[in-house]
Amino acid sequence: MRISALPVERLELECGLRVLIQPDRRVPLITSHLCILAGSAQEPPDRSGLAHLCEHLAFDGVSREPTESLPRQIRSSGGLAEAWTHHDRTTFSSILPAEFLSLALH
Repeated sequence: MRISALPVERLELECGLRVLIQPDRRVPLITSHLCILAGSAQEPPDRSGLAHLCEHLAFDGVSREPTESLPRQIRSSGGLAEAWTHHDRTTFSSILPAEFLSLALH
C-alpha cells in the first residue's frame, strides 16, 4: 500500500497551528514531523546563523544535564530524533515506538 493511500485528517488549532494526522496501525511506531516556516532567510544580515542556533536551542534545550534533552530521551526509548535548518523553514523530526507517544508530542 502506498503511504498516500492512507487517509489524512487535517486540523487547525485556534493558535493557527496546522496539524496533519495519518494513522497507519500496521506498524507500532509514531512519526512526528514539525515544520516551522522560518529559516535562515529571515535572519537579520548581521545575525548569520541565528536560525541554526534557535534550532539547536529548541531541539537540545538549555538543560545543564545533557541526559535530560528530548533527543536523548527519544534515542533512549529506541527512537531517532533529528532537526535541521533550511533557507525557508526549520524542521524537527522523530520516529519512536508507539508507547512513547508523549515524547513525540513533547
